[in-house]
This record gives sequence, structure tokens and C-alpha cells, in this order.
Amino acid sequence: MPVQQRRPDALHQIVIASGYDGGSSKEKFRNGRRCQQTAWTICVLSLALICIHIAMIPNAKTLATSATSTVALPLNVDGHNHIIFTQRLSSHAAIQVHLSRADTKTKKVLLGPHFMVVTVAPSCTYPRFSVRVMGDALSHVLLKQSPDKKEWQGLFELPISGSYLLDARWYGCAVRPATVSFASLVEPIYFQSEDSLHAIDSTTREQSDYARQLFANGTAWLSSRSIQRGDSKLPPYIWMKVRDVMPGPSTFVRTSTSLVHQGSALGPGGYYRFGEVGNYELVCFMGGQTMQKIWRAFLDMRGQLFAYQRPFKFHYYDIHSFTSPDAHWDDDTRRRLRKCKHILLSLDDFNQMLSRQEYAKQVTRFVNVHLQNVMPDKSFPIWVFSVNEPPMIATNCFHPTLPRTTDHPCNDVLKELFRPEADTFHERIHFLDNTDLSLPQFETNQEDVFANIALRVFVVVGKGVSVWRHMGQSGKENGLHRNGSVEPNFELVPYDGWRNV
Repeated sequence: MPVQQRRPDALHQIVIASGYDGGSSKEKFRNGRRCQQTAWTICVLSLALICIHIAMIPNAKTLATSATSTVALPLNVDGHNHIIFTQRLSSHAAIQVHLSRADTKTKKVLLGPHFMVVTVAPSCTYPRFSVRVMGDALSHVLLKQSPDKKEWQGLFELPISGSYLLDARWYGCAVRPATVSFASLVEPIYFQSEDSLHAIDSTTREQSDYARQLFANGTAWLSSRSIQRGDSKLPPYIWMKVRDVMPGPSTFVRTSTSLVHQGSALGPGGYYRFGEVGNYELVCFMGGQTMQKIWRAFLDMRGQLFAYQRPFKFHYYDIHSFTSPDAHWDDDTRRRLRKCKHILLSLDDFNQMLSRQEYAKQVTRFVNVHLQNVMPDKSFPIWVFSVNEPPMIATNCFHPTLPRTTDHPCNDVLKELFRPEADTFHERIHFLDNTDLSLPQFETNQEDVFANIALRVFVVVGKGVSVWRHMGQSGKENGLHRNGSVEPNFELVPYDGWRNV
């Protein structure tokens, strides 16, 4: 999952390391002064191995008539722990990156943490941009807007040693995205780990402890160049454990569109007891086009992982609204929904635009009231997935005054609602944060993102079945068996309370 944001004191350490504290040792002061006294041309030669260039396309308004230009990116070696470079991202914004150095005597750049800040003009009301680092791995840089809205700041680190480029994209200042312009490094920097191999904890702070413990840590989008498979064309990046540098053929499963590495999803419990999903323990996928693709990828992998689990146990319900989800359902679909024992919710494509406040209100009511009434038994889990729509094309969940992040604005809302101290939802309602998969890919390779989310479904459902079995619960033809007693099945009456507040 996305690279963890470090504690606030880590940001302070970066500022100090960059020489702003005024309290450096005499030796560091001499090194800094010596670098300042050295001619600029000699400094450039000493940094030849990490010389950085940037390709700039001017403001999106002039894209049609302007040619791409490549200019040298100004470097500043502060004499201490960082290499700093700055470049205009558009006429409204500039980006500055502080790269952590291994020491002052070599040109090695560590895997992190690195600090990034984007400064945006006050006239840019809704800045839209995304930044990632790509090369031997693919990492998104999550930036958070400061309270005064003048800067966006964040820390990032890379999962493995290798060569990387910065890929920064500007999409304009309006609520509706404009034509994209690019500011990308065209010559790579080599990032070196202090260890031969460095695996990061890929989970996010927003992910609940319950969800975080289910999956493998130390996973990332890794370049497929090192993977040898003669039977298929590989995508540019594959979601894998960092330490699985030589995966065998049996560790992969395939969907109609993607190749997925099994180990990337499996934590200590593996698939738990997914193989025991009963005929009366139906799993229901609910959402729009994104969820439909996740469901189809799940069914593709089912035949390879659990072929004996029949497809009829896994349903898909098409919805495009939290207020009228059943607008296109027939009575049989409405009745069948009442059979669900797991509900997985992912809604990206709405049939109306929603503000931040309205989205929070609708999703809370939909889950807390309606889905809990559809499945009244508190032992049946509900999972809410993060929004997979690329944030740079988002049209929902904007707020005129609150600070934002470079994540999708609806994900900012979900992460706020699912904070443990918020106490918004019942304990059986969980948040599955898949932004570690979706954000680094921008708007490309979405099918690979959906396939990896589908693999996670096997784990969360298997965990739910494991919890049931530990409490002596199973769904049978004659009802719900629990601790030696049988609760008869209730009559399948269609739920018609969606429009009730």
C-alpha cells in the first residue's frame, strides 16, 4: 500500500538536514563553504553521474502550438545531506525536491526519505497535478496541501535500488481537468540503498489494523524487465513483494487482461478459509464499471485458485447512486440481494456530481443504514473500497476551503470517515484502501490495478469465513448454524428503503 507518510518530526529532520537550523558542526560548515567557493562548472562535473534534465511543455493553453523543450535542471548541493532541485511545473506552480544523500563525499542518493514541495499560485483555485517516480519501481508521491493552501508537501521513499525518473503532470486549475502538460526528468538518478535490498512497509496509516494484517508487506509496482517468462508479454510493472526477485511460474495467476503475482496479496494467513465458502454464504460485489471489472477478474482467477468454488456464489449488483441504487433492478435482483453474507462496495462512476459534504453524507447513510438493513446480522462483513478513479480527472468531493491531497478527493473523505477515532461505522464495516495499487499507475494500466484488487478479495472473504468458523457459524440450506443452534432463513422480501432518509 502507499508509502507511509513519516511522522511530523521526520519533516523537521529534513529541514534541519538541509542546513536551515544554523547549528551544523564545524566540519559540515567547512564542507558547505568549500562547495560554495568552488566554481559552478566544477560542481557540475562532480555531479555528472546524477545530472538531471527536465522536459518542459508550457502551459496547457499553448500545448497545441508549442514545441517541447529540454532544459538543464538547476542543482544545488547544500554541502550537507541533500541535493535540491527546483523547476516550474506550469505558469501557476513550481516543484522542489530534496534528495537525501548517503554522505557528503559520494554521489549516492538514498532510497529515502526524500522531501517534495509544490508551490501553487493563489489564483489557482483547484490545482490538479500528480507526481510519481518511475524506473526500476513505480511510486506515487502523496502530497498534502498546507492550511494556507500555498504549498503541497510530502515525503517519499523508493522500494529498491535502481534508476528513476520524476514524472510530474499538471492538469490545470479548474474543477474540470484541462489538457495535461508534463515536467519529467529525462535522465535518470540512481538511488542506492544502504542495504543490498530495501523493502518498505507498503501499508498506509489510514488502513485499519484489521485490514493491514491481512496482506503482504514490502510490496510495490516493480519493473518486469527482470522477470523471465517466455509464454506471455509482460506489462511494464507487476505488483510484487520486493524480495521475490525471481518468482517462479506457479506464483502467477492470469485474468483475461492481466498477470497477477499471488504472493503480493498473501499475508501470514494466506487465503485463510476461502475454500470453505458455502453455497449459502454468498459474496456480493456492488458498484459501477470498476467493480464489475474487479468481479470479472475475480471470477477469472477463481478457476485457477479455487476451481471447486462455483461461480453462482459470487454476485454483481450494478449501481450508480447511493440514493437510488436499485433504479435498474428487477424484483428478482432485489430479493437475491437479501441472500448476501459479504458485501463489497466500490463506486467510482456516479450519475450526479457530489460535493465533499454530500458524498460523506450519502456514503455514510448508504452503508450505516441501508446495507446494514439489507444484511441485519452483525456477523456479516461489509467492505468499502477506496475510489479507483484517477484523481486528476475527479469531478466529485471537492470543497471550496478545506485543504486537499493529491489522492482522489473522495478518498480523502473516506479516510476521514474511517479514522478509528471518528467512530463513524459499526465494527463489521471495514475500509480496503487500494490506493497503493491505483495512484502510481495514474490513468494507465487500470486493468492490472483491478486484477490485483480482485486477488485481495480472496483474502478478505477468506478471513471473514475464518472468523465465522472460529465462532461456530456456517450458512446451510435450512438456515444459519451458530454455536449448535439453527436460525431459520427469513423470507426474501425485497428491500425498498433506499430512498428513506
